Amino acid sequence: MKIEDGILYVKYAFNLEITLEIAEICVAERLKLCNGKSYPMLADVRNIKNTHSDARDYIAEGDGTKGITAGAFIVKNPFNKFIATIFINLSLIKTPNLPAKLFTDEEEAKLWLQQYKK
Repeated sequence: MKIEDGILYVKYAFNLEITLEIAEICVAERLKLCNGKSYPMLADVRNIKNTHSDARDYIAEGDGTKGITAGAFIVKNPFNKFIATIFINLSLIKTPNLPAKLFTDEEEAKLWLQQYKK
């Protein structure tokens, strides 16, 4: 994770399976990095192998979306698109004002996120 030019970048490790425990650690680290500020987030989810349902629920509400003004997700295949779509749908239900969109091109995602920088 890093913050660069007003955008929070998140990239997941190769073949990662996200459990609730890993989701809680990732969110805690993100909140620590953001230090109370809000950012649009560019998440590269191309290396996620699986996300447990309790982890998806945790990420999509409460602290999981705290401090995120928008989410752009970089995907590479149908499974990644499925995972990102679930997050987007859950987020929009639980946090309806959180814009989210899928991309295959990082530069397009960065351009889209510009409008959500504070």
